[in-house]
Amino acid sequence: MFDPQTIETAPNGEMTVRTTMADDEWLTGMLLSYGDSVQVLAPDFIRQRIADTAPLWHRYYEQGYPARTPGQKEPGVVYGVYSDYASDEQGAYSLLVGVEVEAGGELSAELTVKTIPAATYAVFTTRVGPMVEIIQEAWARIWAWAQESGVKRTFVSDFERYDGVRCADPNQAQVDIYVAIEQK
Repeated sequence: MFDPQTIETAPNGEMTVRTTMADDEWLTGMLLSYGDSVQVLAPDFIRQRIADTAPLWHRYYEQGYPARTPGQKEPGVVYGVYSDYASDEQGAYSLLVGVEVEAGGELSAELTVKTIPAATYAVFTTRVGPMVEIIQEAWARIWAWAQESGVKRTFVSDFERYDGVRCADPNQAQVDIYVAIEQK
């Protein structure tokens, strides 16, 4: 994925990549897809974004939220929801991990409720493969598609849908990514 001239390999096999990339949701997704196998050295604001986001998924499962969230519409289906975009893929946004629940149900105060707005969504389905790779590839494909297709993204909300069947094995997973677009 990187130009070989941008990669320095240490004797222990660790690699340092020095490159310039657009600060957008694809970059964040790509970096997060490496899990704990990547460390962002600079710039500081991207280091902080990755530090704030990566633990979100870990905490969600470690603290047992999927099992203790009442009123789930589809048990076993988890969403990564991108919302509150400041502008476009290069601006700030919020990320929430959770499940779809019945409207009006009682939820504990520690949970955040986010309504995904009704919109027209382009749906991208990843290939089957390791979660790290397929999410990275899909967002790269979405980013390129958005630039080449002429279809305009609305940035009201985007989301990844991880179902308990196709994502049961993180090494053989398949994910659907919904991207809000202008209706034609």
